[in-house]
Amino acid sequence: MKEHDFEKMFEGVESRASEAFEREVLANSSRVLRRKCFVRRAVRWGSYAASLLLVGLIAFSAGRAQTGAGTAGAEHDRGAVADSGDERVDEDMVRIAVPREFLAWVDAGRFFTSIQMEDRAGEAFDRAISLVPIEEDMMIAEEAGGDRAVDGDGRRGGVLAGIDGAFLSNVSGR
Repeated sequence: MKEHDFEKMFEGVESRASEAFEREVLANSSRVLRRKCFVRRAVRWGSYAASLLLVGLIAFSAGRAQTGAGTAGAEHDRGAVADSGDERVDEDMVRIAVPREFLAWVDAGRFFTSIQMEDRAGEAFDRAISLVPIEEDMMIAEEAGGDRAVDGDGRRGGVLAGIDGAFLSNVSGR
């Protein structure tokens, strides 16, 4: 065997080993590159999520800080009518706890009145009035010094008719 043949054989073995080594290095580097890209992407999306969470937390805190003390308390949770800053409060004014649905129907009636839909406003005020039992009406009227809580024909009047001023008395006809 000549030296030249020996070198050819050795190169063939050496080249197969080096090709296998190169393939292994390439596979490892590709795995590392994919992992690095995944980690970068995860960190980027994590930072986006954290910043959105922080913005939401700040917005929520700012919103809670802007609400008045009367709207965040337990009295509001029970559905009690809270004082509003633009209305004049009389000392003999009677305060009663009403369901949230009552307030929703009164607001709906005000809205329908503002857009000139008196028939729907009347229905909304009727629904609101029907949410307060007649016995409570009589008790409220007696406490407020009113002479009647229920008219002769069974309709509610008195204090309940004055809850929303002209809206309840004029629109609903009571």
